[in-house]
This record gives sequence, C-alpha cells and structure tokens, in this order.
Amino acid sequence: MPEPDIGLAILRDMRWLGAAVFLLALLLAWLLPTRRSHRMAALAGVLVLPLLGLGWEGWREHLFRSAQAQARTLFEAHCRSAGVQIHRAVDGVEGVLLMRRRAPATAVYKQYAMTDPYGDDLNGDGYALSFLWGRNGSGRVESTATSAMGYRYVVMANEDGVGYTRFELGGGTRDEGGVLPVLRSPATELPRYGITWEDLSSREDRDHWIAGSRLMAVDTATGEVIAERIGWMWDASLDTEPDARHAWTFAAAHACPPFPVLGGQPYRIGQTRTFAEQVLKPDH
Repeated sequence: MPEPDIGLAILRDMRWLGAAVFLLALLLAWLLPTRRSHRMAALAGVLVLPLLGLGWEGWREHLFRSAQAQARTLFEAHCRSAGVQIHRAVDGVEGVLLMRRRAPATAVYKQYAMTDPYGDDLNGDGYALSFLWGRNGSGRVESTATSAMGYRYVVMANEDGVGYTRFELGGGTRDEGGVLPVLRSPATELPRYGITWEDLSSREDRDHWIAGSRLMAVDTATGEVIAERIGWMWDASLDTEPDARHAWTFAAAHACPPFPVLGGQPYRIGQTRTFAEQVLKPDH
C-alpha cells in the first residue's frame, strides 16, 4: 500500500507543475509557429489542456480520499483508548510540580516534532502561571480573573534542564492591566505530586496528521501514576494547504476526548490545569 504522505506530496507538487507546464505551452504556442494560422491552431490546442486536466483532478481527488480514509481508520482506532482515568485523587494540595515544560509554540506546529500538539497549552512561564491564575465566567484561565483561583504555588523545571523555579502570586494590588505580581524563586523543595506528559504518536500517525499524548499525575514519592489522560486529534484535511494554516490548530476540531468549545472554537489553554484539578484538588 503506498504511503499517504507520498501521495499527498505528489498532490501538492503536481498542482504547481501543472500550472507551469500550461504557461510554458502557451508561450511556445505563441513563439514557435511562423504562420498566423499555425499559431492560432497551436494556441487552441494548448487551451484544451485544462479540459484534459480534469482527468488529473479526478485522480488527485481519489488520492486524497484514499489517504483520508486510511487516516480516519487509524484515528478512530486510537480513540478507543482515549479518555481520563483517575486511579487515586488527593485532597488539599497546595502546590504542583510541573516535571516537563511545554515546547515552544513554533516547535508544536511541525508535523514530525513529537511535542504533544494535543496537549499544547501555554508556553514558557505562562504554562506554570496558568496553574495560579483564576478563571473568568466562561471558565477560561486568565491572568486578570479574580475568582476560581488555582494552586498556592507551582514548581517547574528550568528551561536549561538544571534546577527548578517556584512561582506564586504576590499579594497586594493588581497592576493597571488587572494582573497580580508574580514571585519567582529557586525551588529548594519539590512538591510531592507532579504533572508530566509524553507524546504517543508514531511516524505512521504523523504521516496521517494524527497526534496523541499521555498526560499523567504522578506521586513522586512512590513513582505511582495516580491518573492519566490519553488524547488524540487529527487534521482531516491532511494539511493539503500547509502554507495557509497551522494544521494542528485545525486538528483540535477532531479530537478525542473533545475540547470544550468557547467562542465557536476548541479551547485548549489551561487544559493541563483542568486535568490536574480533577486529581490533585487544591486546598481552597
């Protein structure tokens, strides 16, 4: 069976090649004939090419539909294992350890970068801060929200892989934008309970524009995984227009478990905290 990504590469390349051949044929039909009658006949012949191209368009559509059907079958098979499993919940948790940072946004958009597009959340320090901020009336995690606040503190691995930083919101007055100050300090002690993730995708999955991951809550004292969420998503267009869109953003519309829809779009920011709060229940 031919690899779907090869068929789709042909699909994209031939679109440009066909246009170039047509333009070249028009130019030659105008320049080469020496008699006007021959020139008109040549031009008429070239203009028939798009009609012949309808056969190519049909084959191209067949290639796409075949690749899409293979991808759908694989995605639906993965979805049978998707969902949240809570083996043990913990009450009164003050702080959470983020054992693995989120990848930069530019890395997440790449087809074969195993950086967990399904679990893509805020990047950089924003990932840690999302565990501290409140939620607005729609449930969005926001720095300016004043209710449904998160954990008292969070500790996250440093970007260079050396040590950890502790984040907590400072008390007192919010700034002009309504944001509380953030206190950062080297972590001298790590919380017992942590959150980490791993990408489950194979090369075959990514060939089909499928991404999946496992999000885990871990008791670091014992190494026990006390809860996990397995999620998958799929770009049904197979990214046939890679320069015009970010495929993984559109893939969020075909996800299992599905993402909540806010403002007409799948909403993924704060999803890691949402999972954490089901298992590691804050002490407030």
